[in-house]
This record gives sequence, structure tokens and C-alpha cells, in this order.
Amino acid sequence: MKSTFVAILATIFTAFFITFVVTYIGTLNSEYYDFRVALLMSSVAAFVSLIITICWSLPIHLYLKKHNKVSLGWYALIAVIPSLGFIYILKPFGEDSAGDLFTQALFCSLVGVVSATVFWYFAVYQITHNKQINKD
Repeated sequence: MKSTFVAILATIFTAFFITFVVTYIGTLNSEYYDFRVALLMSSVAAFVSLIITICWSLPIHLYLKKHNKVSLGWYALIAVIPSLGFIYILKPFGEDSAGDLFTQALFCSLVGVVSATVFWYFAVYQITHNKQINKD
């Protein structure tokens, strides 16, 4: 359970970090250039990541673990679903064009897949890898 808790924290930090870097770089040449804008956006992303991780990813992780589905592909696939739903259903940035929605969904999916990879590493890979090492 400790590894799952660490995985959740690492996932939230990953979403925060990626969003902070991309937002900060994106505001460098704009009138909204400010460290605080990037901090605000990344804090919102971390909060959304926390909710999605607790309500979506954790139950699915427990299900996958129970049925011995531990490949990274499952976790990456599961991460894309809430990313697309978040953008196309909730439309958090307002009524944008189809192209803008696609770009936002692509970014959220990228953050989701990278975060899922981090979650998988801490919650699945390290556990199975350590069990294999201990057998030797």
C-alpha cells in the first residue's frame, strides 16, 4: 500500500511539473507572462490529477492488479479516457473550436500517459521487479 501512496504522490507531482513547465514556457512571449499564472495552472492540473487518480485510476489499478494485468499499455490506455472526457465533456477552457479542443485533449492525454507511466513504475514495476530480484 505504501508503494501505491508513493505512486499517487508521484503522479500528482508529474502532472504539476509538466503543466508548470509548458505553461511557463507558453507565457514567456505573451502579455500574461508571470510565474504565478504557471503556478496557478499547474496547481489546478495537480488538483484535477488528484481527483482523477483517486476516483478513476486507483480503482482500475486495483482491478488490473487483481486480474494480473500489469503491463504499461493497460495503464497508458486507461489514462487517455479521462483526459478526453475532461476536455470534450467538461470543456474547462470554454467553448473552443474543434482544433483547439483537439490540441487540449492531446496535451491532457500526454500528461495523463506520462503520469500513468510514473504511477505504473511506482505501483507495479518496482514491486514486481523487487520480487524477481528477491527470488534470485
